[in-house]
Amino acid sequence: DHFRSNDYDLEQISFADGTVLGLQEIRNKSVADQKASGTVIGSREAEHYYHALGDGSYTITDYGLPTNAIDWLVLSDVNAGDVVFGQNWGQDLVITFGNGETITIVDHFRSNDYDLEQISFADGTVLGLQEIRNKSVADQKASGTVIGSREAEHYYHALGDGSYTITDYGLPTNAIDWLVLSDVNAGDVVFGQNWGQDLVITFGNGETITIVDHFRSNDYDLERISFADGTVFDVADIAARLWVGTEGDDTMVGQSGANTMHGNGGADSLFGGAGNDSLYGGAGDDTLNAGDGDTYSYGGTGNDHVYGSFGDDTMDGGDGYDTLDFTYSADDVAIDLYLESAVFSDGFTEQILNFEAVIAGAGHNTITGNADDNLLDGGDGNDTIAGGLGADTLTGGSGADVFVFSDDTLSADQVTDFDEAEDLLDISAWGAASFGDLTVSSVETSTLGIFDVDVSFGGNTLQLLNVSQADLQNLSGDDFVFS
Repeated sequence: DHFRSNDYDLEQISFADGTVLGLQEIRNKSVADQKASGTVIGSREAEHYYHALGDGSYTITDYGLPTNAIDWLVLSDVNAGDVVFGQNWGQDLVITFGNGETITIVDHFRSNDYDLEQISFADGTVLGLQEIRNKSVADQKASGTVIGSREAEHYYHALGDGSYTITDYGLPTNAIDWLVLSDVNAGDVVFGQNWGQDLVITFGNGETITIVDHFRSNDYDLERISFADGTVFDVADIAARLWVGTEGDDTMVGQSGANTMHGNGGADSLFGGAGNDSLYGGAGDDTLNAGDGDTYSYGGTGNDHVYGSFGDDTMDGGDGYDTLDFTYSADDVAIDLYLESAVFSDGFTEQILNFEAVIAGAGHNTITGNADDNLLDGGDGNDTIAGGLGADTLTGGSGADVFVFSDDTLSADQVTDFDEAEDLLDISAWGAASFGDLTVSSVETSTLGIFDVDVSFGGNTLQLLNVSQADLQNLSGDDFVFS
């Protein structure tokens, strides 16, 4: 019990060489001699632990009580900028030196009974408890994983610090943990979720900070976030701003569960993931991908690109020239912009509102346009594409496609990839009886024998773009469907 109580200690030890050690010297020699074993056990008194490069790696377990004098680690030949502080399981402080040596302060972050109160360096720097915690956090960022302590933490981030995770073990009864964003305003970040548990903070430069288990337990949440413009968010503010975009170009990637995302301004990319999601693009040319589940997607203003998904969805392009994309599916789909529906052969039905363009997948699709100037792409497969009214651009892709033309004397539809050997031109609505009723003219558009071909009858006209000379020469009544 020498180190447990003054009632049991040995005050002095004398040696044959005349050396006499008092209480403090006995403690100092005990610490120094233990380093070689790799395990140093301190006493309840004030300890001074000395380390010089070359002393090796070891652990220190310090049993001092908070009421006792300060325990010091003295680094005699190391400057403050030459060591890295880390953590082990959120409890131990791990000090790593440039030569690879480490000192582990066991349970430093777990309890005030075990912490090391001060560390001094050769350059005169002295770090107290708060500075030790702050340096530990700052040094861990470079590794991509930051482990906080049970005390009040201040995590500092500036643009350019990179992406990393923060796991904070603070209990609800402890002081508040802060994330301080020194050069970012509140309107310049996006808050998201990962698997319904982690808070993901995304910055305009693409960096992310992930607060692990923020939404899972109060033991792990981040209580405050402060911004350069003076705004301070608490836990409720963070939840209210979840999946709300900035005025810039944001990317949001949801996971399982029901996500509601608002892109706001800029050209945003919103990915709902699995679950029943609601995506709102806002202003700008946005990309919306709902993922699996029953979803609602609204493009807002701008020329938006909206992907369909597996589920009974409602998709609304909003204002602008918007594109509906079904390339993810090889199913046969009947897409009708006039009736505002998409029906899959497996029974899924989607409501499609305010779209001007369609890109279909590899199935045998039927696509019908509306009165707008549509861009309709059937993709691979044997497709039937009807532009309807308006000056439409029709693309069949590979396969034997049928292009259907309405009786519209005010505008002409274009076919971009007519294949005379496979495709058909359905002009039955025109009233022509045979190929001889048609007027066919062509203009060579390149020296490679590529032509644009106009076919007209009764005020109606269609255009075939990029037609080869062989297809032009072989064009006949067999390529048409007449009334």
